[in-house]
Amino acid sequence: MQKNAIIALVLTLLAIGLYFMFQSGPKTIQTPPSEVIVNEGTKETTVDLTGDTGKVFEVTGKNFSFEPKEVKVTQGDRVQIVFKNEGGTHNFVLDEFNVNTKTTNTGETDTVEFVADKAGTFEYHCGIGNHRAMGMVGTLVVE
Repeated sequence: MQKNAIIALVLTLLAIGLYFMFQSGPKTIQTPPSEVIVNEGTKETTVDLTGDTGKVFEVTGKNFSFEPKEVKVTQGDRVQIVFKNEGGTHNFVLDEFNVNTKTTNTGETDTVEFVADKAGTFEYHCGIGNHRAMGMVGTLVVE
C-alpha cells in the first residue's frame, strides 16, 4: 500500500514538473535566415546577430586566393565572416576593423564578427608569411 502511494506521488511530481517546463519555454519564434545571392554569386545571409540584424558572409581561402574577392555592406551593419580554409595554412585579416581569425589548416573554419562603422574600401588579406604579396587579398566595400 505504501509503495503505491510513493509511486503516485512520484508520478504527480513528474507531471507537475513537465507542465511547468513546457509553460516556461520560449515565447518568441525566430524566423530562419534569408539567403540571397549578390555580388557575382557571393552568398550573403541576413540573420539576427546578438540582438542586431547583421549580415553573414562565407569567405573561402585557398592557395593563394579568397572567394569572394569582394564583399559589400552598408555602414553600420553588423558583419560576420565565416572563414573556411580549403587548402593550406591561412587566416583572414581586416586591419581597419581589428579583425583576425585564428590560423587555420585545410578543412578548418573560424568566424569573426564586427561592426562596419566606417565607410570606404578596405583590403582583407591572409596574414601568413608572404601570402598577401602572392595575391591572397580581397576587398570589403562599406557604403
